[in-house]
Amino acid sequence: MIREIALDKAEWNSYHDKLDFNQNAVHIFKIEADKYYNSIQFNYSAILSDSELMKADRFYTKKNRERFIARKHSLRSILSKFVFIQPAQLQFHLSVNKKPAINKIEFNSTHSENFILIALNSSAIGIDIEFVNSDFDFETLLPSCFNREEQVFINSPTTFYMLWTRKEAILKASGEGLIEEMQEINCLNNDVLRKNIRYEVKTYSIYQYIFSIAVIPQNQQIYFWSVY
Repeated sequence: MIREIALDKAEWNSYHDKLDFNQNAVHIFKIEADKYYNSIQFNYSAILSDSELMKADRFYTKKNRERFIARKHSLRSILSKFVFIQPAQLQFHLSVNKKPAINKIEFNSTHSENFILIALNSSAIGIDIEFVNSDFDFETLLPSCFNREEQVFINSPTTFYMLWTRKEAILKASGEGLIEEMQEINCLNNDVLRKNIRYEVKTYSIYQYIFSIAVIPQNQQIYFWSVY
């Protein structure tokens, strides 16, 4: 039976530095990279690590370099509000499958074109955003990435990206990253079992983008914050 997956509505609240965050909730932050970079372009080097600055310098185009800086700076700035450590002093380590981690909190980030999304939670979380390209030839990927039931559901670039972001969010939450057998994850349900862990999956639209989040269900409130 085909389940009709609806696009949930995200109610975005304005972010500011004085917010008192509910530590037992899911928090999603939205950043427009170009606007964010313009606000930090003269002082970002005081926040980013030496390795992040070196990686930024290796980008060939100015736009990609600035977007990378915006991603790293915004992640450090937001995480610092939850772990009460100055952004420049945050120390990341690699957990399972080389997933970046920090003590006391679970986080995941994603970006597409000019948008950056950062998700924070007390337990495993994954998030993925994709720009919906109306000219994308998605049909060539259907046999290798989706099971038959999912293929029936996909009839447009929008429905393709709805399921694609759901699969990626689950795999990011589980710490696996992309796998070859993508079709083994059936994303037509909002509850998905992966590696003996049940994830709740939700999908949203924002402008010409689709994004999905996967969390371990704990009846938590989800807050959406618009940074820039």
